[in-house]
Amino acid sequence: MKIDNLTPYQAFVAWEQSSKDSINVRRIFVDLAGDLVAGVILSQVVYWHLPDRLGKQRLRVEKNGRKWLVKRRKDWWEECRVSPKQFDRAIARLKARGLVTLGKWKFRGSPTTYISLNWPTFHDLICLEEEKRQTRNQTVEKK
Repeated sequence: MKIDNLTPYQAFVAWEQSSKDSINVRRIFVDLAGDLVAGVILSQVVYWHLPDRLGKQRLRVEKNGRKWLVKRRKDWWEECRVSPKQFDRAIARLKARGLVTLGKWKFRGSPTTYISLNWPTFHDLICLEEEKRQTRNQTVEKK
């Protein structure tokens, strides 16, 4: 990664600023999911359910009137460094909390888990978590 006339530190800073190899995980997603790995998965599920920069829907698969994220267990490693075993535990946690709905259909000939974000539950839990944070912040400010 040596760039002419740059120190290793400067070269790293240049690489860091230009790299797109990152995952943006909101702390509130970790709070909603109840643990870090499930929060990372939730973050990526939310990302795929949101429109892209041009306002176009990222998700292309529609079944039963819902948009679904279709990704094989092993594909989560490439996306966010979550192993298949970690994914299984995390997605079960998200389902138990009502944040996602899961379906199982064939995709490219193989049974695959489909994931759909439960917008009403997600919204309600975000609002509740924000209320808790505001209450905590007000309590801290009064001390």
